[in-house]
Amino acid sequence: MTGVGKKLAPKIVSEVARLEATSRIYLMTSKKVNERQARDVTLAAAVRDLAQMAVTNVVIESCDQDREDNRIIRDELGGSPPFVYTHDRTGGDPLFVVRDTPGALCSVLGAERGVAGPVL
Repeated sequence: MTGVGKKLAPKIVSEVARLEATSRIYLMTSKKVNERQARDVTLAAAVRDLAQMAVTNVVIESCDQDREDNRIIRDELGGSPPFVYTHDRTGGDPLFVVRDTPGALCSVLGAERGVAGPVL
C-alpha cells in the first residue's frame, strides 16, 4: 500500500474485509528476491488456489509485466486454466490497492526458497 497514506490504508482493508467474499493476501517476506521474483511466487500460489475454487474470472493488476504473468499462469495451470483472466490497470479501484504492499498479491513465504501460502 505504498501509494496510499497511512490513514487510508486501514480504511481500505476494513472495506475489503466487509465484502461478502473470501479474501486472501499473499505476502513475500524474503529480502533475497526482487519484486519480479516475489510477484512470480505469489501469483503462482494464488492461481493454484484459485484453480481449486469456483472462480470464473480473475483480474490481475497490469504493471507492464503481463507477458511474464501469463507465463507463470501457463506454467502453473497449463494452456487452459479453469477461469478467464485479464490484466487491467488499477484506475484508482481500492481493491487493487491492497496488492501494493511490498511483495504482495490481492503468501507467507517460508525459508529462502520459499513456498508461498495464503494469509487468511
